[in-house]
Amino acid sequence: MRESPIRDHLGSAFDDWTLTGQLDGAVSLSLPLGGATVAPKQHVELKLNHGGLQLQGLRLDTTALNGLVKYDSTTGLEGTKVKGKLWGRPLTARIQHFGEGDARETQVIIDGNALIESVHAWSSRPELQWLEGGMDYQALVTIPAKSAETPYAAIFELTSNLTGVAVNLPEPLGKEAEAETNFVLRVPIGEQGSLFHMDYGEHLQGQFWLIDGELDRAAIALNSEANLPSKRELTVTGDISTVDFLRWKSLLDIYQSSEPTGDREGNTFAAATKKPVDAEESSSQPLPVRLDLSTDQLQLGSVDIEHIHVKGEGVGANWKLKIDSEMVAGDLAGLLDGTAPLSLKLAHLRLPMPEKQPELGDEAFPLDPFIEEVVSDPLAGFDFTSLPQIDFSTESLQIGEEALGPWSFKLRPSVDRLVLSDIFGTVRGFRLEGQGKGKNEAGAELVWMRDAEGQESSQFIGRLVADDLADIQREMGHEPLIESKSASFETAFKWAGSPTQVKSSLLSGELKIDIRDGRFLRSTGATGSTVLRLLSLFNFDTWARRLRLDFSDLYKSGMAFDRVRGEVVFEGDGQLLIAVPIQVEGPTSELQMAGRVNLVREDLDLTLVATLPVGNNLALVAALAGGLPAAAGVYLISKAFKKQVKKVASVSYRISGGWADPQMRFEKLFDGDGAKRQGAVLEDEGNESQVEARPEEQLPPAA
Repeated sequence: MRESPIRDHLGSAFDDWTLTGQLDGAVSLSLPLGGATVAPKQHVELKLNHGGLQLQGLRLDTTALNGLVKYDSTTGLEGTKVKGKLWGRPLTARIQHFGEGDARETQVIIDGNALIESVHAWSSRPELQWLEGGMDYQALVTIPAKSAETPYAAIFELTSNLTGVAVNLPEPLGKEAEAETNFVLRVPIGEQGSLFHMDYGEHLQGQFWLIDGELDRAAIALNSEANLPSKRELTVTGDISTVDFLRWKSLLDIYQSSEPTGDREGNTFAAATKKPVDAEESSSQPLPVRLDLSTDQLQLGSVDIEHIHVKGEGVGANWKLKIDSEMVAGDLAGLLDGTAPLSLKLAHLRLPMPEKQPELGDEAFPLDPFIEEVVSDPLAGFDFTSLPQIDFSTESLQIGEEALGPWSFKLRPSVDRLVLSDIFGTVRGFRLEGQGKGKNEAGAELVWMRDAEGQESSQFIGRLVADDLADIQREMGHEPLIESKSASFETAFKWAGSPTQVKSSLLSGELKIDIRDGRFLRSTGATGSTVLRLLSLFNFDTWARRLRLDFSDLYKSGMAFDRVRGEVVFEGDGQLLIAVPIQVEGPTSELQMAGRVNLVREDLDLTLVATLPVGNNLALVAALAGGLPAAAGVYLISKAFKKQVKKVASVSYRISGGWADPQMRFEKLFDGDGAKRQGAVLEDEGNESQVEARPEEQLPPAA
């Protein structure tokens, strides 16, 4: 055909077409003779068997062709119909023309069926990796008229409703294989490159510019029009109902491969147009990606953010994003491949109040950490590595209606543990801190661990600091039991399970108390949750009044103190051990308490030591120790040995029974070490019980 008059009518459209196979047919020629003015005519009909057609410009190779090839000098190739195979699947093809003379365009119409992997191998379009299955399609190859001055030699267009193809994209772009969605891929092919136009349903448009078989520029538009960028980059713009960020990040990694698309095995489309280039000229560097997306819902792992605008850019794994929404606003920067921590700096983070777990009842954690109901751990088996490394900070954290102020922490996941370190923040009036001061100050730390057998445990080390504890109790809706100028609670706790599984039967570790310049306030009763009733046991104002001694620190409104300090050990079996006595240092007196409190049975076994000036108390102390007649003798002795007796006197008491009605009995006079001695005895018993279970009869009697 290239050497026949046919070329004069069709132009160069078929110059790179090669037809092979067995041809049988007839040729009819009408030629003017003897100066006749009749126009010449040609009519050719060929029967093709076992043929093959190679379209080199389009990289299409059809085989097993059988059918009728027609040519007429007036109607061209119209009427040609053949059957064969393309990409190893059956097809039918026919040829039609549009226009007349030099303005005639030629169009090859192919109806067939193909596997997505074959189309991917031919086209080199990485987006086709998101699809799988087989589909019916119609392909149009349009050859422009020879008189048309077009920048392209041909246009290839593939259309399908994608029935039989599963699209593995997040909603609303994904679809099941049996669903229908219109798909159009249009490729004008020219010497300067190939520009792919893609339409997928109503939601997605794309333009992709290939030079020498490699992607140079691209645009993906969601519910908007795609516009090819002016420089080498991929733009993703538009508006979509839902965005799963981590999923899309994984999907867009197809554009970051350092391997040129034309070099992949079987990629005949790109390989056919690939030109040799120097290594320095290769565009194998990751394609920059620019985002400008709005979505009704952004999914970040288990967190959903509504009505958010995300804008930014990334090259390879290195990204900088700006986030703006009612719930969260700020900047995310760093490497998304996990090789280094991400930086998440927020102006605000507003979280909804967590819903109560209905199956746990009204007294469930976090309102009462001493609930003993056995519940399954909702976070058991959580994959720590599914979380990224993050250095997090926010200028304003709000949960529900409660403003918590600035918060920051560092998140470091690994295969066997999840570490939150350098935690700083405020909650319910407490400031959360760690160890050290000034430049050496480190925040609190929460560690969630999993051993080789799959057993999980959690550990928290930190310090809760506050000013007036009474303000905090009022803010929580409780009657204040204590007020202070400053308070510090150093904690080191460990428990089985995830961080959500804090309860008395699991908690072990120690709590160090240091409260300055305050008062224990008079209580109207010990009602309320387990926590409140437990705290009321350590209201020293109540115990001081029950002693009926003359405390100069005891006022109508409560008992004043300079300092309260001590240590409480959580033994892991629902018991509190006070081996190092809690000391209440007042202006003129001191109280010490040591012993054990059972959180499960709600009983206690404590020693309370009151150390106070003898003065007006000596006679009463003597009466307690030896009866009323001895009081007169003690009084006389106090006069004779004024220097020794005027200092202080110590009285020890034993407190036992149930929380609701603990019993107090006098033990010793001048027993300043009574609390320490009781704490040491109980600590030794606790150590022995680790080897041999403690007999039940040695436990303090229940109320």
